Amino acid sequence: MHAFDVLGDPVRPTDQYWKGITMSTYEVTRTETIGATPDRITPLITRFPAWQQWSPFERSDPELRRSYRGPAEGAGAEFERGLSALKTLAEARADDPT
Repeated sequence: MHAFDVLGDPVRPTDQYWKGITMSTYEVTRTETIGATPDRITPLITRFPAWQQWSPFERSDPELRRSYRGPAEGAGAEFERGLSALKTLAEARADDPT
């Protein structure tokens, strides 16, 4: 939804505009091209302990407590870091690079 003033310039909605509007779900998507084959990249994503090697969030506090549950990798693996929300890997497919 876009709003415009009398001159046709865009107007940013105010906080009052958004009051009472809540999102029940949302999705964030990002695409990155990596110069490596899926068989080299997939284990870095599907094994939560490997995230310490590449995730900038992991580097922010190396002393932070981490807990892992479920399988060591792949679907059903769970990871919790400090007070952050539990992350569960729903699906992992090395044959699908998307």
